[in-house]
Order: sequence, then structure tokens, then C-alpha cells
Amino acid sequence: MRFTLTIATILFFIATSSGRAALSTSNTFSSKWSVLGGVGEVNDADALYLNPARLGEGAKSEMAAHFAAKFINSSGPLITNNNYEGESVTTTDLALLWKMKLGNRWGIGLGHYPVAIWESSYPQVDMSVVETSIYPWKAYQPSLHSYFDIDELALGASYRYSGNILLGVAFRATIAEADYSYLEYDQPTDPNNMVAVSLKEMSGSNWGGFSLGASYRPDSMRWGAGMLIRTPIQLTLQGLSSAVEQSALVETNAQWEYGPQNATMKMELPLSISLGGQYYLAGGREIIFGTYNFINYAQASKFSLEGESLLVFGSTREVIKGQEVLLHWNDFHQIKLGYQIEKEGYELMGGYAITWPVATDDGGNSQMAAPGFEHALSGGASFPWSSGAGSLELSTEYSWIEGQNKKTPSAAENFQRTMLEGDFSTEVIAFYLGARWRW
Repeated sequence: MRFTLTIATILFFIATSSGRAALSTSNTFSSKWSVLGGVGEVNDADALYLNPARLGEGAKSEMAAHFAAKFINSSGPLITNNNYEGESVTTTDLALLWKMKLGNRWGIGLGHYPVAIWESSYPQVDMSVVETSIYPWKAYQPSLHSYFDIDELALGASYRYSGNILLGVAFRATIAEADYSYLEYDQPTDPNNMVAVSLKEMSGSNWGGFSLGASYRPDSMRWGAGMLIRTPIQLTLQGLSSAVEQSALVETNAQWEYGPQNATMKMELPLSISLGGQYYLAGGREIIFGTYNFINYAQASKFSLEGESLLVFGSTREVIKGQEVLLHWNDFHQIKLGYQIEKEGYELMGGYAITWPVATDDGGNSQMAAPGFEHALSGGASFPWSSGAGSLELSTEYSWIEGQNKKTPSAAENFQRTMLEGDFSTEVIAFYLGARWRW
């Protein structure tokens, strides 16, 4: 017995998670800059991630630590067009960054920070609602889980080209981990055998990424602007794959297990560009921020599989080395607005972000990315301590996506469950805590 794995589904999960969560400024780790954007204003250790051109600004030396907790809820159709409510999951992130001025022109920075994290969980999916089976699914209740995490180690430097222009570069070492499980039919013409596929312990790294930054502020000091370019990198993830096949044709709902088998996947984290500016009011005590973020998904939607087949069935072994999968996505476009006001002894900030749909009209997936616009509202505060040598930052963010696959599935797509009808939604509540020490 054999079946064909939905390779595109696996790779869509990895790329969507890494791209959407990794590079969206509404999902950064920083308590302050996750609210504001700040690519043209950041003047602390977080510049290592947001804009290395500004590592030489602000205090002579600074150490920053950040903690983020995110509560994620997902829902939508899975193997059927019925809507499933996912289990609420919690993710946590830690970041530690340091920066220092070197004279009047140079600055350096070093740190570790998260750039992406995503998780969804659908425990004990009720298969009794699968209508295409001529026999009822009885005790089969598979659990589906998706998880993706990207972290980076970075070393950066900045140079003051003139009194108004700053330039910077950061070297990035990227580390990725992933787990993913999903359902599909055994064969396109047989709805009576269901397969639960699992990818476990997938991991990989790339030590060749760069971030390029620039910043400008005129002599009037009434406004400023900045730009960040993150170069694309290739990631190779290696791990294990396995599957459990479930039959509805027998009273006992018989199961067959396959694997584990070595799995290797290659993917690209695409080029991303951020453009931002700020305008100062009330002598700099109030600041209005604007940021535009772009990720070149349309040019990076090609992936390949190498080595042996993902699974081995009895004596059957397929070699899929060099197989490529082409996916068609929308580029990532996001606009973020922020406002900060300085009060006696503290600062208040608020922000809003809107992200255009990344999933195509028929590309929504309940385990990864709901189709539709993403909205994010955020707010926070910063409190100095020890006569300004340190500060404590707190913020929270609520983001949501709701939508449907706009195209009507064909008979084959509906039967194979490659495109599902229904309402998709994702909600994320994030809490950020940051502390800084300057000397």
C-alpha cells in the first residue's frame, strides 16, 4: 500500500510560519518597538535587530533583556469543511542584547533574539463528521500539532558617515526548529483510508545572513527616517517523518504505522525590507511613527526535498531527490503606525498595524495562516529607574485574522481536501516585558 504525501502542505507550513511570524514587526520581541516600529528612531540595544545603523546612538553602553508570552487561538476547517476550534497554546520568547559606542562614529552590538514563533494544536479531531466515507469513523481521533521557531545570533556595527547619515550592518546566524502533523486521504480516489503524517525534530541553521541598515535625520531634528534590509537565506531542515494509516472499512478501525524515516527539506527565508520614519512634536516629548514592511514571498515560493522518501512502506522506497515544489503566494505588505508621549517619570505608547493577506484566495490553512487581513492593536509604557540608568518596559498586543477561501473548490479539490470551505480565524494576545541597564 502506498500514498502520496502532500509535500506542498508541509512546505507551506514552514514558509508561512517563518515568513509571517518572523519578519512582521507586529510580532517582534521588544516591549517598546513591537508597539512603535521604530526603524528610524531606535537608539538602544534592540537596534541590532531593528536597524544596526543606530547601534551608536543613545547611551554609551546598554544591556537589554526581553521576555514575551503569546496566547494563540486558531480555528477553521481541517480534513472536512467543518470548523474546528483549536486548543489555546502558549509560547514564550527570550532575548538578550548588548551594544556600545566606540568614539563619536562607531557602535557595536551583540545578541540573541527570536524572530519567529508559531504554534497551533487540534487535539482529538472528531472524524465522525467525515461524510465521504461509506463507513463511519469510529474511535479514530487524531491530534494535529504545528510548531515553528526561529532564533538568531547577531553581531553588528554602525558607522556615522556624516552628521546626518548613519550606516550599519549585522551578521546573522539563523537557527530553526519545527514539528508538524496533518491529515490526508490514502489515495485521491479512496476516502476510506486516512493518514496522519508527522514531521518531528526538524531543525537546521544558516550562518550567512546579513542585515543592512541606514538612518537619516536633518539638521532641523524635526523628523527622521530609517531603512532595514534583511538578505534572503537558505535553510536546510533535517529530522524524522512517520505516519499512521487508519481504515474505516473494518469494524475495529485498523491502523498501520510507517516510519520513522529521515526527512530533509530546503527552503528560503526571503528578502525583507522595512522603511520607517518619525515626526517629533512638543520638543520631542511626543513622537509619531510610521513603518512599511515588505517580504518578497512571490520570488521565494520554491522548495525542494532531498534524500530518501519521507516514508517507507514495506519494500517500497521512493527516491525524490531534487524534487521541487512551486507555491504561489502574495508578497507580505504591512503598514504600522505608532505614537509615543513622554510624561513626568514615564512614557506611554500605542500602535496599530494592518497586514495584507499572504495566503492566496485558495491558500488558507487552519494550522498555519488564515486568509484575510491581519489587524493588530498594541499599547505599553516605559518606566525609568535608578536616575535613568535603567528602565522597565511593559506592553501588550492583540492581533486577529478572519477570512474564507474565496474560490469555490472543484470536485477533485473538495474530495482530496486540498482546499477547504469554511471560516478561518486566528487570534493572538501577546505580553511583553523588557528591562534595560545603561552605563
